[in-house]
Amino acid sequence: MKRFVRKMRKSWGRRRRRSHGQAPKSTEPTNPTNPATPAMPATPAIPAMPATPEMPATPEMPATPPTSPMPPMPPTPPTPATPSTPPASATPPAPATHQLEAYNNSQHDESSSGFTSDDQLVTPSAAELNQYRITGARLQAWIEDPNAPNCNIARTNLTMQDLVMDAPSEHRFRCEDWHEEIGELMVGGEPETMGLPAGAMYRVTRLRNRIVNNENHVNRHFHMVGPGLLVAQSIWRYGNRTPHWNEVARAVYTRDYSMDTLRHLMFENVVNDRTAGYICRVLYPRCGLNIKYSDGEPPETIQRGTVEYHEFLGTTLGRSAAILLISAFPRGTRSISRIVIWFKDHKIHMINEELDGLGSVD
Repeated sequence: MKRFVRKMRKSWGRRRRRSHGQAPKSTEPTNPTNPATPAMPATPAIPAMPATPEMPATPEMPATPPTSPMPPMPPTPPTPATPSTPPASATPPAPATHQLEAYNNSQHDESSSGFTSDDQLVTPSAAELNQYRITGARLQAWIEDPNAPNCNIARTNLTMQDLVMDAPSEHRFRCEDWHEEIGELMVGGEPETMGLPAGAMYRVTRLRNRIVNNENHVNRHFHMVGPGLLVAQSIWRYGNRTPHWNEVARAVYTRDYSMDTLRHLMFENVVNDRTAGYICRVLYPRCGLNIKYSDGEPPETIQRGTVEYHEFLGTTLGRSAAILLISAFPRGTRSISRIVIWFKDHKIHMINEELDGLGSVD
């Protein structure tokens, strides 16, 4: 009976809880201190994303047209063969005075070349003037004293035949020559002191030699010669395989006269920048002269053995004259007794180096 009553009570309790909306008690044992958390309602399913529409296919790029073939490069021309060195017999001998470069070291030795106006004159510095004096004194000693040491200037015996006929064709000079009177050559100077004869007896010689592989450079040597007179009118020399001026000058003079007859060595229309620079910027101002007013004035004379004498011999044309004497005469047989300079048309018209004998000539 009691068991029946308990069943009824349980049944009645369940009905009451349903009627009041209570959930039936879990039949699982409970933890009175930590009641079970009621279950969360199920998360509704996320609706599926709509399918991404398919991207349209990328249109196919048109095929690249075939590249036209590049025209073939023209063949590189072969490098011309370097000409072989000619045999020793065809190579012109080095000038006998090749060692003169220490004193004649410019690429061209010029009397009628260099500057074209007073602004282009080279004013020598104090150091250059001192070097001129040293060089000039040494050259004077080599000319006059056969025992002066360290002379490295060789004798020369080059002839016109060597220059015009016997040299290899590429080094051969073309020669033009004619005879004329001395004309106005001595205007402004002191011709009465020179004893030069009158008449058309003065040979003008023009030698030209074009530099191999250089159409712009021409070696040229223009001279006038007469009894006792050698005038350098224009001197241009390039490179190292052509004779020096002193060799050419001797060949030109000895074509007509013996060297022991030479008394006047002259340079006409001097425009060499260093020689003219010394004369116009140093020598004349030192003597109280102005080159602008020198036309018609008496020539300026430089006496042997003075400071100016040595300085002049140290310039380009002074060295050239000294080297000619050393190479053409036995040392100790000649001297330059004085140097005479005069102007014409505001230019150095003439430098006259007067020669004296000191002894016998071979």
